[in-house]
Amino acid sequence: MAVINYHAGDSYASTDGDTRLLYYTSSIGTPTTWIDGVYTLAGGLSGSGSLYTSYNTVYQMRKVVPATHINYLSINQINETQFVATISVKEALNYFTSGLKLFVALTESNIAQSWMGMTELDYVCRKFYPNASGTSLDFSQNDSLTFTITIDVPTGVNIINSEIVAFVQHTPSKEVVQTAKAPLVGVEIDQYANNQINIYPSPASDFITISNALGMHMQIININGQIVKDQLISSSNCPIYVNDLPAGIYVVNFLENPLLRQKIVITH
Repeated sequence: MAVINYHAGDSYASTDGDTRLLYYTSSIGTPTTWIDGVYTLAGGLSGSGSLYTSYNTVYQMRKVVPATHINYLSINQINETQFVATISVKEALNYFTSGLKLFVALTESNIAQSWMGMTELDYVCRKFYPNASGTSLDFSQNDSLTFTITIDVPTGVNIINSEIVAFVQHTPSKEVVQTAKAPLVGVEIDQYANNQINIYPSPASDFITISNALGMHMQIININGQIVKDQLISSSNCPIYVNDLPAGIYVVNFLENPLLRQKIVITH
């Protein structure tokens, strides 16, 4: 589940946030939640209250709806304030034949702020990429589309507390049909609790070995966000030949869990 909070009339409001709010409503007043774009909950409580029952009711209704698309999201850091997001969207069910768009948002959490009995703000919308109008999706020629999007982080945003949310929305009906999210600064494999996947050696010149990942789908991504290898792991200690790749820094990702990633260095 992913959350994006659009602010209006305060210091956390943004041009992209205003565009999205106007898409949902022509009047901005009472705090309102749009769930998958099709259910609305208006109003709120103070910091000591809970809307869990209201949200859970809608959640139970929506979780049984089959996803019409499958999203894969990978993020690669280029420098201190620039990242590259690689997003794959595959059409799983031909439910909508037109009017689909991909939206990519940057949100920030853990912002110290006293508001309505609370001490912090979470999931604040900071920016959309390339903009809040989204990117049109056309599956007439191929049921799988891949996009590489540059993420320039606005000044003042804490990248440690930020995440990227990518979602597919049917714009005429406003229904969100699939969502993926990932932290802007990912958790590397060797830092991921209880994970046994091992990638070695690094630096490597001929091949790397990926152990304990049998059946998983591996991708190697270069610093420009391009997928340069795409392979199913076929053994418990699977060799991946990298001698055909230019020397440099790469990231190994797994489709089954975008949070699992490992930098490798290739030398020749």
